[in-house]
Amino acid sequence: MSIKKILFVCTANICRSPMAETILKEKLKNSGMTDISVSSAGLMDMKGGRAREEALKIIGGLGVDISKHRSRHLSGEMIKDADMIIVMEAVHKDKILGEYPEVKDKVFLLSNFGNQKGMETDIADPYGGTIFNYRVALREINFYIDGLMRHLRSLS
Repeated sequence: MSIKKILFVCTANICRSPMAETILKEKLKNSGMTDISVSSAGLMDMKGGRAREEALKIIGGLGVDISKHRSRHLSGEMIKDADMIIVMEAVHKDKILGEYPEVKDKVFLLSNFGNQKGMETDIADPYGGTIFNYRVALREINFYIDGLMRHLRSLS
């Protein structure tokens, strides 16, 4: 199966999924895997809201600017269009599969790409937390995206 379009999904598309989108784009670019497009969306309609200041700051520390990011509300078209949908929490997966059961083979919990199968966990939403909570989320996202990169390489 060829993966050309990856969609990250979280609750509001203002913290975790834009961070994941940015990290994966950077890693793909740096590894020369330029044929995969990456985007993100949220289950809540935040009406084009900006990424949280804390997320901007944390990602900015990696030398990446996401100040132009605007939240997108997840749509059926985005779901249909994506080859792989990666969610931050089991509840996100349940919500998507509740509406679109036919996409069960392409929806994954990000932590599914960790070192141990069957050890999937939610990536806690840092929204409303301290900068430390954002750092923890970023560290977890980065770790699992390294696993995702190994998975993508194994497909090519």
